[in-house]
Amino acid sequence: MGRTLALLLAIALPLAAGETAPAKPPKARIALDQAFHGRIVSLKKRHVTIAYDFEDPEQLKDFEEARPPRLLAASGKPARIEEGRLVLEGSASIRHRMESRGGIAATFKVRVGEMKNVGAVVTEPVLSDFYVVYNLFDYRFNMRGAMHIAAVGLREDEGAEDVSSGLVNFRDIFSGDLRKKVQVGRDLEVEVRKEGWKEFFRASDVKGKGSSKGKTREMAACKFGLFVHESSASFDDLVLTCDLPDEYLDLEGLRAEIAGSR
Repeated sequence: MGRTLALLLAIALPLAAGETAPAKPPKARIALDQAFHGRIVSLKKRHVTIAYDFEDPEQLKDFEEARPPRLLAASGKPARIEEGRLVLEGSASIRHRMESRGGIAATFKVRVGEMKNVGAVVTEPVLSDFYVVYNLFDYRFNMRGAMHIAAVGLREDEGAEDVSSGLVNFRDIFSGDLRKKVQVGRDLEVEVRKEGWKEFFRASDVKGKGSSKGKTREMAACKFGLFVHESSASFDDLVLTCDLPDEYLDLEGLRAEIAGSR
């Protein structure tokens, strides 16, 4: 009995001296930590920032292969994590599983194997031929070698739902040129943002912005992805920020936890 009492006093004394027990993580953060393999950087209500260093191959589970229907026939190797980097080769596109409503932002480093079609893409959750592409080196589509933002897909009043005719096309929002600033095999810092119709793209110190309004249909929700086309690249230090919609939270079983977060 005396030994038991001594142990209880030893446990209680630090708290009596003014120390506090370690705080438990909020339920929302625990739920997100369990749902994803990246590091939850910040969480405020539905506004979530998650980071990937690609040191753990399990992080690849947070991404899904994703390419528009028009490009399904394109061939590429499966995405992989190798030496702390996410690697894409051939014609390959992946996107993060996390949906966003209203806005999405990402920063990452890319190391190109060759200066051909490499970049980021923002798509609708259900894949369609409507998306916004942030292409660092455009050699495949417009044959200019230019960095650009472009909206893809016809406007609804132009028969947008019928993409079988091949009439889906690019509508440029911004064009620049990176070729003198990039060295093959060295990291390039990239920033991408989409807020409603507003688009922003930065690679190194080359910046571009514009509006996709009238050039594609509005995305009620979206997902962020990375792609290469007839090319190769590796990616690192991805930081992604999203505003999670109700539908996504319900699907992932996270709504109650997120709604109660502060």
